[in-house]
Amino acid sequence: VKSPDFKPNREAVEALFEALLSVKGLNSIQVTHANLAAVNADRELARYVAEILREKSSYTLHGKQVATVEVGVETGSPRLLRRWMAGKCKPFKPEDWPDVVVSSLSFMEDYEWVALCTILVGLPGETDEDAEHTIRLIEEIRSMGLRTFLVPLIFVPLGTCSLRDEVLKSFNELSQRQIDVFALCWEHNVKVWGPGFFKSQPYWAKVGFKLASKLLYRLKYRRGDEWRRVIADRVFDALKQLL
Repeated sequence: VKSPDFKPNREAVEALFEALLSVKGLNSIQVTHANLAAVNADRELARYVAEILREKSSYTLHGKQVATVEVGVETGSPRLLRRWMAGKCKPFKPEDWPDVVVSSLSFMEDYEWVALCTILVGLPGETDEDAEHTIRLIEEIRSMGLRTFLVPLIFVPLGTCSLRDEVLKSFNELSQRQIDVFALCWEHNVKVWGPGFFKSQPYWAKVGFKLASKLLYRLKYRRGDEWRRVIADRVFDALKQLL
């Protein structure tokens, strides 16, 4: 970025990739992180990057070469985004964030660029209404059939960030709707990524996994903490449809 309105510096990014492509013997390129607002702000540049990454990717999905990247969604709540990470959505407004997320993820998948998205639960001041915004965003991602891998995480106040003095919550301190965020994410992951995984497994492996999952559920998760049971119920219901 080299502008007051936070638009990507296209010339610099293209020069970087041209330099990488000129390296002799380079077989693959893997970008670790990307910003969804930047994808939405300059789709021509995003398409340029996606096509290179796909061509230079070492990953395949269902027989197709795909590029992967981690992106931080963090929340579907414009209020929390404005309060704690307003710069994440620039050059757009916090109110636009859910639409930016879905639009960018969909655009990326058009070019076989599949994202792993982190979602933070328990941000300071998060209410059930904020969690509802995140749940609606997850449901929209699911309804569009996106292959996005969703990784829900409890907010951790790192020692070098501005929120370092905030309290770290445990799962037992989360509300039902916050727990639902975890459950929905992992249900989505099983439904999207499970069929391909189990299709490649031999029959005996499927039977073994089915028996092991039932045993684990009955002995541990069904009788454990409420939050474990809620998440496990959704995940195992999704697994039943695959095994």
